[in-house]
Amino acid sequence: MPSLAIEGLTPDVRLLPITEPELTRSVSVAVRAGTASAPRIAVLIAALREAARGLGEHSS
Repeated sequence: MPSLAIEGLTPDVRLLPITEPELTRSVSVAVRAGTASAPRIAVLIAALREAARGLGEHSS
């Protein structure tokens, strides 16, 4: 859970791990036709893929 979401919790609140269902997130990139290989966009897409690999997620 992001630390910002749990800041300021009162002592009477307990956080429990969620085990079911498995939580996932998908990130999509939409670009104009023919611009995916533009240097700035290609760098952004590569950074997103690398970040996903770092989280153990599959990237495509």
